[in-house]
Order: sequence, then C-alpha cells, then structure tokens
Amino acid sequence: MTAAIFRVVLARGYVPRQLFSSTSGPIAAPASIIIHTAETSDVVSGSYFPRCGYDFIENLSSSLSSSASLPVVPAPSTGREDWAARWQDQFALKCNEKKYGDIEREELFTTGKSNSRTLQWRMLQIPAGMVLPPHTHVALEFYTMLSGTLREVRMLGPPLSRDFPLDQEPEPPDMSKMRWVEGAAPFAFNRLRPGDTNVNELGSIHQTFTTTSDSAVLLVLGCGHIVPIPDKRLPVTSLFEVPTVESRERW
Repeated sequence: MTAAIFRVVLARGYVPRQLFSSTSGPIAAPASIIIHTAETSDVVSGSYFPRCGYDFIENLSSSLSSSASLPVVPAPSTGREDWAARWQDQFALKCNEKKYGDIEREELFTTGKSNSRTLQWRMLQIPAGMVLPPHTHVALEFYTMLSGTLREVRMLGPPLSRDFPLDQEPEPPDMSKMRWVEGAAPFAFNRLRPGDTNVNELGSIHQTFTTTSDSAVLLVLGCGHIVPIPDKRLPVTSLFEVPTVESRERW
C-alpha cells in the first residue's frame, strides 16, 4: 500500500484549484489531496473485487489510526461478506442508471479491466476547500463516500465521447458549442454524503469540490486516469466556474 500526493496521468497542466470568496479573493491554499493505492496484487477480476475493497479499507483504517496528521478513515461497520454484497448491489444499481453502464460492468467482471485499463482500489482524502476542475473519464470508476461531503456539477445524458484508446493520448471532449434552452441546462448539482455511491462511466463529465468546512474521504475503484477539459472547450456557462464560498450552499 502506498500514499502519494495527488497526481493525474497525462494531465496537461491540470491541477486542483481552491475555493475563493467573491469579496475577499482566494481562501488560504488547502492541503494536498492524498491518495492511498492498493498493491497491484490486490487487482483481480470477478466477484472477488469487492472483497479486496473491504480488505483494503480495513487495513488502511488500521494503519492510519495512529497518525494524527491524516484524516480518520472509518473502518467497515459490517462483516466482509455483507459489505461485499452491498457494494456489488450498489455497483449494479448505479451502472444500470447509465446508458453503457451494464456493458462496462460486464467487461470489468469478465476481464478485470475497463476500456483495456486495469482498475485498482484507491482511497482519496480530499481536504476542505478543494476543487477538481471539469474532467472526463477514460474508464469506468465507482466510488463510495466514507466520510465528509463531496459536491459536484455533473453533465447529464450519454457521454459526448467514448473514444479513448489505450495507445493514444486522450483527446478531451469539446463542449464549447453546446447550447440549451434557458433554465434547461443538462447538468445536475449533487451532494454526496457518507454511504452514498456513484459511478463514472467511460466518457462521463463532471467537476467536484469540497467546501471550506467539509473534507471528504472516498473509496474508489478506478484506473486513476482522468482527462481535463481546457477552458476553451467548456460550454459558455457559469456552471463550471470555480464555486465561491458564498455559492456553496447551492449544493
């Protein structure tokens, strides 16, 4: 198991941003996002996926409990088989809500990969006041909220692009020409709390952030590779602007 400061593969200058106040400017720079990654040997296919997730979070919770400098990672509140069964049920439910979710889930449980990419268990500890700018996903990702609160702006509907070959540098989707009727923007504003789950299918687009009073700890099964969407490719809307402290209650 390893811990690393937040990095994004092929990020093209993509970095977490910080919340700011419309009256007083930037808030003090937040601490770095910390990612704990399971050993490669823990990556398997089939029904053993959730059991590995349980073992990962239980071991991580125990190893971090003595560190005063890191956020507390809650240990699983149920037994291994019950936790794995619930995880699998939630995973299937969330995949079923996406246009291609069931297809991607079948690929994962058959091959152990998504869009030819190997998935791993990761724990993300996101400090308060952190913004992850708009990005898309090159493979399936499923995450569970363990503590804190995470907010997001998510594009609804099918992905704009699912073409992210493993042997090519991913091309971010172009949203700049998107138009919609007043009051009918295809975006959802979500607030995720402990116990909530979500799936990012291949090509999904969203922006996530924490407020200055809330951090977040997530258990993630994913490839760890996201593609930032540069400002020139974003739609003409304020929805993806870095949220101000004053606007955080919208979520």
